[in-house]
Amino acid sequence: SARMFGTETVRVRPVNCYGIHEEYTPYRGFIPKFIYLSLHNTPYTVYKGHKRIIDYVEDTCETFANITENFIPGEVYNVGSGRGVRLSEIVGIYERLASQRIQIIQEPQRLRQGDASKIVGDISKFHKKSRWKPRIPLKKTLLDVLDYWRNEIGSGRISKKDKE
Repeated sequence: SARMFGTETVRVRPVNCYGIHEEYTPYRGFIPKFIYLSLHNTPYTVYKGHKRIIDYVEDTCETFANITENFIPGEVYNVGSGRGVRLSEIVGIYERLASQRIQIIQEPQRLRQGDASKIVGDISKFHKKSRWKPRIPLKKTLLDVLDYWRNEIGSGRISKKDKE
């Protein structure tokens, strides 16, 4: 659009975004996946050393809402919290919030062609330009997502059978 029509365009590359109402599927989003599996007492595989930057959907939306005021047309920005989190750390926080042990299968790092063990992108340009920081604490966001899934499963709207 910028090249063809001269529009003021900014390209944004968001990181792993998660939140309530995210549908479980075995093929996306590790947070809803491990919460869903844990609530069904199903083991979850965690690969040692895997790390991701994650953002709660409300923080991501706030970032997108402010793009027009804070960014330079033509630039590309990787956006996210900047905090790389090991998957095992997320599991530990979740276990404390849920007061429940998750059946974890820890496996050595295993990468297939195209896989990445660490997805933490350089977001320094975004942070320097925006001076924005995520405002919703990780523990609160995980608790919100946990409560959502408990309500969905408890209400019978979602069962393990529905997703297999």
